[in-house]
Amino acid sequence: ELFGLIYLELGDNQITNIEPLSGLVLLEYLDLFGDGNEIIAWEPLVANAIAGGGLGNGDIIVLPVGTTLDVDNNVLPYWKAHYDALIANGVTIVFADSEGSQLTL
Repeated sequence: ELFGLIYLELGDNQITNIEPLSGLVLLEYLDLFGDGNEIIAWEPLVANAIAGGGLGNGDIIVLPVGTTLDVDNNVLPYWKAHYDALIANGVTIVFADSEGSQLTL
């Protein structure tokens, strides 16, 4: 049982499903960088953020560029509402690719 995790680094690990993260309400830092992670369903991050004590003000999420931003570095429409919900909850979102290039909008 990993409910007490506050720091989790899963960068570039070919992850597609982040459902288990919704219950890790003590997370303060979550790294999912790299285009090896092909996550499409972002609802678990929002569920974590609104779960009371979950991701919030001052917490950081590092996300893969390939499934979150278009070529002009705009948030992809399919997850824009999730992005907005996380930002509204005070989460800092950083985008990073497999080479380590980072971007914060």
